Amino acid sequence: MAGSGKNGPTLKSADRAEENRSSAFSLLLVGTIGLILLILYFLDLLPVHGSGFSKYLTTFTMGVLFLVFLVMGCVSLKTYKRLSVKVGDEEKLLKDLEIWAKENLSAESLNATLYLDGEESPEEAFLLRQEEIKKRILESFPSVSEDVLDNFSEMYCDKLYPNGE
Repeated sequence: MAGSGKNGPTLKSADRAEENRSSAFSLLLVGTIGLILLILYFLDLLPVHGSGFSKYLTTFTMGVLFLVFLVMGCVSLKTYKRLSVKVGDEEKLLKDLEIWAKENLSAESLNATLYLDGEESPEEAFLLRQEEIKKRILESFPSVSEDVLDNFSEMYCDKLYPNGE
């Protein structure tokens, strides 16, 4: 099933948060190491030596580059923190959806609503059931995002009909 992991549907916010976290740490690490090496180069403490205008131009250019890395790392870290809060909210919503679905959605009630006559292909039946699940969820949770709705309805449809019945 696309979009689901061992513990249920994966959240795009969770994926984006993890990407931002790893990007932030990479950028901060490269920027910090780069600035340290640049200072050592400028102070002639490295075996590579520059002279005159070339040394100043290299130091300035690379300094700006490494400062940009540091700023981008800080922005990614800030975005990670913001997305982490969103992930927590989405995980709570998924738990609420799971509880609601167990109480309000059954294979029998979906089949009775859809009047499937057996002539549909398994894919068509799956899509019809998934759309009905989405419709019912939106009636009770009107503010749920499209991503969470798609992932949850797909996961729950697979749970209700494990063999594509």
